[in-house]
Amino acid sequence: MFNLEDFLITSLIGGFQTGAFNEYQINIFAMNYLNRGQLSQDGFDEILQAIEYIKNPPELEEVIE
Repeated sequence: MFNLEDFLITSLIGGFQTGAFNEYQINIFAMNYLNRGQLSQDGFDEILQAIEYIKNPPELEEVIE
């Protein structure tokens, strides 16, 4: 069965990763979907956290053997 919220989360995060949408667009789109009830607060938070992670990925630690 199609899950609209999962589709929106995946599409918005993917759109940011590929450069199709900028951060401002993602924020506006996500807020509109939240206000319409098409996205839950948890889904909204997931999108914002993913965007922050993409913008500021954790540094990889070098493994010295």
